[in-house]
Amino acid sequence: MIASKGNRPTVQLDSGWRFQLDQDDIGECEQWYLPAHDFGAWAEITVPSAWDYFCSAMWGYEGIAWYAADVTASLFPDHFHQRLEFQRVNYHAKVWLNGHYLGQHVGGDLPFSFDFTNEIISPARNILIVRVDNTPKLDQSPYGTVIERVMYGGIVRPVFIQALPDISIESANITPELADQGVRVAARISLHNRRASPAEVSLTIALDNGQQFSWTVSCPPNQTSHQEFAFEITTPVLWSPQQPHLYRADLTLMEANRIIDSYTTRFGIRKIEVKNGRILLNGEAIQIRGVNRYDEYAPYGLTVPIELVRKDLELVKASGFNLIRVHYPQEGTTLDIMDELGIMLMEEIYINWWGAKFLHDYVPPEENADVVLAGGKQMLSETIQRHHNHPCVVMWSVGNESATETPTGIAIFRELIQHAKMLDKTRLVTYAACGDIVANEAFDVADLVCTNLYPATFEPNPIHHFSELQEKVARPLSDELEKICRRFKGKPIIMSEYGTHGVPGIRGDIRFSEDMQAAYIQTAWKTITSIPEMQGGILWCWADYYHRRNLIGKGFMFHAAFGPFGLVTVDRKPKAALKAVAEMFGASSD
Repeated sequence: MIASKGNRPTVQLDSGWRFQLDQDDIGECEQWYLPAHDFGAWAEITVPSAWDYFCSAMWGYEGIAWYAADVTASLFPDHFHQRLEFQRVNYHAKVWLNGHYLGQHVGGDLPFSFDFTNEIISPARNILIVRVDNTPKLDQSPYGTVIERVMYGGIVRPVFIQALPDISIESANITPELADQGVRVAARISLHNRRASPAEVSLTIALDNGQQFSWTVSCPPNQTSHQEFAFEITTPVLWSPQQPHLYRADLTLMEANRIIDSYTTRFGIRKIEVKNGRILLNGEAIQIRGVNRYDEYAPYGLTVPIELVRKDLELVKASGFNLIRVHYPQEGTTLDIMDELGIMLMEEIYINWWGAKFLHDYVPPEENADVVLAGGKQMLSETIQRHHNHPCVVMWSVGNESATETPTGIAIFRELIQHAKMLDKTRLVTYAACGDIVANEAFDVADLVCTNLYPATFEPNPIHHFSELQEKVARPLSDELEKICRRFKGKPIIMSEYGTHGVPGIRGDIRFSEDMQAAYIQTAWKTITSIPEMQGGILWCWADYYHRRNLIGKGFMFHAAFGPFGLVTVDRKPKAALKAVAEMFGASSD
């Protein structure tokens, strides 16, 4: 679950926001971040929301815009130490409070925060300013000039102000390890002491199975310390898609018999590993029946009500899928639901189409290799730290469809794989490749091989009729997969993308129809599962998604406004392929 800091006063800043465009980037020069600036003409806007939904003219806008919130002093908690937390801003955010620059964050998927003291809070008017820039750049993810999905801009998830105690629990990473007798659990707890003097506190971890553990901890002054603890769970219940059992851990920090902070998290006990070319979960071989998913949902963009996210994921599970793959780090609330439902996740950092030769605007990978490596490591570090306790996350992917057949790409992805393994030894690590798969030498250090293949979906030889399925889909797919299996003998192999278009409402024996999409998927899955070395596949994709408006290319449904690859539409209406897939998996889509 998203870690709960139970006794900290918290306020959501969800009203009073104003908005201004800055297409020509003059705001910083004109000091729009100062409280004396006139915000009277700025438009009212809902936070959280993507600015694409502000009005139709803003759809697909990529550039700079500013947000201003007039925060009354009474909304700030009555504490000296405070934290301003943004759940998600896309993409590059700079933040000021009453003209004081709090800092910046680059990245559009994960939360970030700034700590400050109440010395900068005014008893009267307080102006919070956020400058947001979602312009794609070669020096930031996904590190390419061509991007498929809409880059929804703005403050797309909630903003909070939170009071901080002098000594706080910053994080709690729980790592269960299955042993012959019971489970040994390693707990890495980060404590931040804001005092100028050291402190001795008591830390208690209480599990919802009735077990409780306590330690005395010394906290050095003015720094974050990382404390290591261990305990055992003697009668463990394992987490799996069939039985997604979760443990709740309530952490309490006490000083002089007084609670000074509390923190709640959840974890699951499970073991994911590879052995003899198979993927094992809790010692048993599993077949990956996966689907790729964007978290976009019309008409909300990325700001989707949590009840709709849950309903969407429940349908994914009911349709027979046991794993979701994503192109970028997910929100904690989404992972909470996947933990509860028992849906496994391959979570990918957002390196996508970097140096890909199939793009119309090719940029050699050597041009920005250094920033890709540095940025990739940073994304891995942030994501693995934040999502460590979620048992649903069983695999990390370090990128998708990039220049991984080149010497530069091989070197970069090898280092990213090794970095992920250094940070997390409890999950599998891989990446998804297309094109010349056998030349992807970085797979030699990965735990499994993931290949994206779309026979007869794109030009120059697309499928038009059912009668061509064997010749254009099954046979070439089988030949390519068998070649990959020979090259990477002994490694588990997954088809991490397969699928084709299905335009809603178009029916019959013709390309782009719902019926052709359903038949294509069934043919591809039958081919995948006919090869013993293959450990499953991950369909592209769960739901249709909007295209970035400058995406071009015949293979992407010409100049269509959206990618019609989904089993459901972007607003979650089912297509014929959904029922076909559910039947394929022996499940129900009702």
